Amino acid sequence: MIVRPQEFHGKPGEDPKAWYDNFIIDAAVNSWEDDQILDVAAGFFKGATREWYVAVRNELRYLQDNTDNAYRAASLYYQLVARFDTDARQDH
Repeated sequence: MIVRPQEFHGKPGEDPKAWYDNFIIDAAVNSWEDDQILDVAAGFFKGATREWYVAVRNELRYLQDNTDNAYRAASLYYQLVARFDTDARQDH
């Protein structure tokens, strides 16, 4: 591993969008294959984020997909942001 991605805990003040963007950069530097990245990302989830991931992992199929709502429902990026973005967290 050339670059170690930061852990994401899902705590208030942590930005899931920034974490995801940085993780994708780190994944490219580490030459992780697209089919590995979803599983590798989970290794850097801790605390509440790890618990969330365990509950939804079988529903996730994509890192990020902008095409339509059906794909967004199975997208790590959109589900992570929906659950852990500061504004979205107010509903949880």
